Amino acid sequence: MEFRRHGEYEIKVMDDLLFIDAKGPFNSEAVHDFQKSLHLATMTLENLPRWYQLAVLHEVSIFTPDAMDELFKVTQWRMTKGLAASAVVFVGTMSKQLSRIQIGAMYQELGLKHEFFDSVEAATSWIDNLRSESP
Repeated sequence: MEFRRHGEYEIKVMDDLLFIDAKGPFNSEAVHDFQKSLHLATMTLENLPRWYQLAVLHEVSIFTPDAMDELFKVTQWRMTKGLAASAVVFVGTMSKQLSRIQIGAMYQELGLKHEFFDSVEAATSWIDNLRSESP
């Protein structure tokens, strides 16, 4: 049985930064489409020694279990292509605590450096600090 996609996103690459703007909730169909877009974006970054991600999540940014499995796999793959850290910003989200638990547990299991923020400015500052610490 095929389900209708739930979740919207926009992906941009800016120098060594993958910027994701997303509005959930997300099911596996949305994450599958997201994976295709991420694959293309990642290919433009993979020649860099390291790159960073800034994800801005709006509204109900929670994931179904199937969607989390898919997100885990694509994040693991992106780490092999140079993803060094991820900053996650919650904007007007009604599910901030659950989203932090879901995303944080995944990043922790993968060993990906990450932090959660309430503003894009704070997240950008954190990424800038990581850049300055990198050799």
